[in-house]
Amino acid sequence: MFSEPSALGLQTIYSSIVDDDLPEDGGRRVFLGDLQGCLAELESLLAEIAFDESKDVLYPLGDLVNRGPNSKGVLKLLRQLGARPILGNHDIHALGVREGTRKLSKQDTIKELVDGSAESDELLRWLAGAPLIRTFPDYYLVHAALHPSWKSEKQLRTAMRSAPRGLVFPKKQAAAKNFAKIKDIDSSDFITRTRFTNPKGAWPSKHDKCNEDGVPLDPRWSPWYEYYSPDGHRGRFVVYGHWAQFGLRKGENTLGIDTGCVWGGELTAWIPEEARIASVRAKERYAGNFRPR
Repeated sequence: MFSEPSALGLQTIYSSIVDDDLPEDGGRRVFLGDLQGCLAELESLLAEIAFDESKDVLYPLGDLVNRGPNSKGVLKLLRQLGARPILGNHDIHALGVREGTRKLSKQDTIKELVDGSAESDELLRWLAGAPLIRTFPDYYLVHAALHPSWKSEKQLRTAMRSAPRGLVFPKKQAAAKNFAKIKDIDSSDFITRTRFTNPKGAWPSKHDKCNEDGVPLDPRWSPWYEYYSPDGHRGRFVVYGHWAQFGLRKGENTLGIDTGCVWGGELTAWIPEEARIASVRAKERYAGNFRPR
């Protein structure tokens, strides 16, 4: 619950986990990498895969907004198409800005989305209804990572019960390096921001040295997916975004599909019913000077 009145009129922030059904009647699930306001590329990708809104369903893997040119347009189109997103760190940031618990940074491109207009607030309410994790009988969808301590589905679901209050905390508190010390934000922050971790779910500090690919040199830190085993999760495969620096990354039990559209890379989708990866090239580099692989 909100400790202060909600600017968006919300009673709770978001659902932590939602169980989705398999598609019916020949429909397809389209798992979509980080959009970050790239509307033109979203439209191109939908045309590329011949998306049929009467039976196909879009599942954006978080970071629908920010850093790109048209976050508001992305949300409008996704809502129109009946998309079922999960939340990413940029989405939580946008909601926090509107609620007054975060501040806009110089890199943010969401000013028109948090302007308090009726249209913007309606789109943000729709976004706030997205969960942190979606599950299918065969997949988990998560923006960034699953915690190493969640060895089973039961442990994951238990952890999710404490997740829904992360949005109300200031950014500096949400960025704490030891999640176990901050109840109620550990799960939401870990799920939406983690890349490297250790068996306890800590993060490398800003002082840890990295190679040119951003990989910590200290062997104590590993990519989060090295700790994931499907054995306690009914064999589920994990699809995630958030990691543009590594681009498309297929692991034994995981698939990363953030290919850095906003950085001048590609927008990528995974369509499990066709075992197909589809991508379109970014029309331009909207943010930063780094190009993903």
